[in-house]
Amino acid sequence: MTIVERAGLPVTAPLDAFRALSTRLSVWELVAAGDSLVRRVDPLLTMVELERAIGRHAGNRGNRALRVALPLVRTGCDSARETLLRLILVSGGLPEPAVNPIVSLPGERLRLGDLVYESWKVIVEYDGRHHLTDEQVSADILRLEQLTRAGWTVVRVVNRHLDDHHSIVRRVGSALRSAGWRP
Repeated sequence: MTIVERAGLPVTAPLDAFRALSTRLSVWELVAAGDSLVRRVDPLLTMVELERAIGRHAGNRGNRALRVALPLVRTGCDSARETLLRLILVSGGLPEPAVNPIVSLPGERLRLGDLVYESWKVIVEYDGRHHLTDEQVSADILRLEQLTRAGWTVVRVVNRHLDDHHSIVRRVGSALRSAGWRP
């Protein structure tokens, strides 16, 4: 196990921590941990480094979980809840959305969508706790109105919705079917 320094403290290297967690976390939790390591802002690892975890972990406890989780890990995520939402959609039979792609029109301020079905112009937005400030709520309202005017359908999900996977899949599936997607 490799020890590195973070904020002046000795800690287990991210890759080693990920491998160690494979014996304790569910597959979806392990995917969220992997997504966090290769996140959009300040990633700790590359996908290649993360994939090496399987080879170096072969034969050890947790290797099966790593082999199942790693193909589900995506670069560019911003939160564990976005990861959970993506996994809910895919496990519910919907196509896999792109993670945090650019959805702004040329000449507009850069805007990203959390989970995006570009072919059908459907965006699934997860509104986390940071969206509770007046400033953030105001900015989100204006951003989502602009996206709607540009032809996007926006499905908003909050933490409470994550308790009902079927409802999320129904809502997003309905938006996709309305936009022309056929299962």
